[in-house]
Amino acid sequence: MFRSSDTCCVDALASGHRVMGDKPLWEQIGAGFVQLYYQQFDTDRVKLADLYYDDCFMTFEGTTVRGKNDVMAKLNSLPFRSIQHIITAQDHHPTPDNCVMSMVMGQLKVRLLMPIRTKSWDSSKCSC
Repeated sequence: MFRSSDTCCVDALASGHRVMGDKPLWEQIGAGFVQLYYQQFDTDRVKLADLYYDDCFMTFEGTTVRGKNDVMAKLNSLPFRSIQHIITAQDHHPTPDNCVMSMVMGQLKVRLLMPIRTKSWDSSKCSC
């Protein structure tokens, strides 16, 4: 969930005005934010700091961190050099306090810092 700091957008969001085609404003704001967020995540994670508040929360795989600095430390500690987010679906809804709540689903293509070790064996050579 994120807040729009643009008063014009907030007023239009609250009144349900539609802008640019058939999509409601909250869908346009949500889709624009999702595109910006994941593009920055995939290309330069450091830029994501501008999108977080000092009192924000983030939960990742059961671990919750609080505050912009801790969120950025968590994002920068992830064990991959590069990632590509492939968004397959996204839904956006307005909230009573003029925010937009977004649900994003998709796939990840990851390049790990360390190679994954695997073991293999030839079962035809087993003496069972």
